[in-house]
Amino acid sequence: MIRDLKRKYGNVAVSAWPPMWTLAYDSDRMTCTDPEGVLESVERLGNRLTLRVKFGEHEHIGSLLWDGPPTVEEIETVLKMHIGNPIREVSELPV
Repeated sequence: MIRDLKRKYGNVAVSAWPPMWTLAYDSDRMTCTDPEGVLESVERLGNRLTLRVKFGEHEHIGSLLWDGPPTVEEIETVLKMHIGNPIREVSELPV
């Protein structure tokens, strides 16, 4: 599942999901930990994905980086098929 993606830091594997959501277009760079929200877009940047999520009236961005498998292409495909879905549901998608 998406929520099971991990990233190694030294000898420790940490969860890659959920990304840290940062308020888009705001110089204060406010972050969001709210589990509610809707996936708005997915963009690939090298070996990571940038996700845009709408929490109420505010758009946030987050960077998703993990150690494969699955590949970036596989996760990108799954996420793009679920644009418009709640983040809570996206986290439960099988990969």
